[in-house]
Amino acid sequence: MFELSPDGRTGRVPAGSFFDTMLQPKLMEELSIVPSDKQILIEKIRALPAEQIAEVEDFVDFVASKARRLEAVDRLLAIAPALEAAGAPRLSEEEIDAEMKAVRATRRSRSAGADRS
Repeated sequence: MFELSPDGRTGRVPAGSFFDTMLQPKLMEELSIVPSDKQILIEKIRALPAEQIAEVEDFVDFVASKARRLEAVDRLLAIAPALEAAGAPRLSEEEIDAEMKAVRATRRSRSAGADRS
């Protein structure tokens, strides 16, 4: 599965692994414009065992999700003046919390329905 060098300091992910078949093509697409620090990161990922590559993928998904949430907040804040100008009532923290819980519950129920399909 994971091939270690004779000195035990480096290794490589063999052909056909998750990294080789799923992640590497996406990364290789950018290699012509990848700065050296990104290339170093790619090489470090290649040297990881499959289980740790899965952890890296989870972390990247987390960071991307966090970025999407921050973008959503920025979009919301950008329209706040327009809402105020239109006379939309201000919501209390409790009302905002209730709205967020309702949206999350709806998403969970949709997701659960999609998982059953």
